[in-house]
Amino acid sequence: MNARSDPGGDGIVLALGAAESVDSVAYAYGHARSTLWDHPRNANLRQQHPDGTTLASGDLLFVPPRTKATFEQNATGRRHTFRVLNTPALLRFRPYALAGQGLARHFEVLRGDTLLGRGTAEANGDIVWPLEPTADDITVRVTFDGFSRDYPLRLRALDPISTLKGVQQRLRGLGYFSGECDGQMNDATRVAIGAFRMQAGLPDDDELLSDAVRATLHGYHGEASL
Repeated sequence: MNARSDPGGDGIVLALGAAESVDSVAYAYGHARSTLWDHPRNANLRQQHPDGTTLASGDLLFVPPRTKATFEQNATGRRHTFRVLNTPALLRFRPYALAGQGLARHFEVLRGDTLLGRGTAEANGDIVWPLEPTADDITVRVTFDGFSRDYPLRLRALDPISTLKGVQQRLRGLGYFSGECDGQMNDATRVAIGAFRMQAGLPDDDELLSDAVRATLHGYHGEASL
């Protein structure tokens, strides 16, 4: 989402499009995230999506008008302190698909063929990296002990976990699935679900994709990645 002008007046109600989030809208309109998310007119949206990170296309988000900054008069030569409201979004990612290969050691973050940066994973294997709130598709290249793997991530574009497409997206984010997230139960999707179930220690029952599997996948993936 590109920068947008001040909505002015009493603000606007914005229908979110695909891959838009509270962070990206706040960034585009020059607001802090909390200004939008904590606004009383977004109370219903907070009830629908308590974590505030997984919104659906078509959700209505109120965007208030910007207020002019006010500054206390201070003598020349005195120190002035300013606080930046639009801070980067934070990606937190832990690759689960290579359990048994050891924890992640080092990583690279790429957009297409462009290297955005390199880093070292935290002690528990978490990969943490600041991103612009408007970042969309990136790849995290993870290095384990003598082994590396690419994890393509599509940010802010998760369908509900109740849909098969949403399941595929989360399996892909965790490295189990590399196919097209099209909502079709194909062989690659069955293999990915089976691999996830085995690693998560879920019982081997007749229903491949039960509510328990969805709930566990939801928890493993985490809905606060960005």
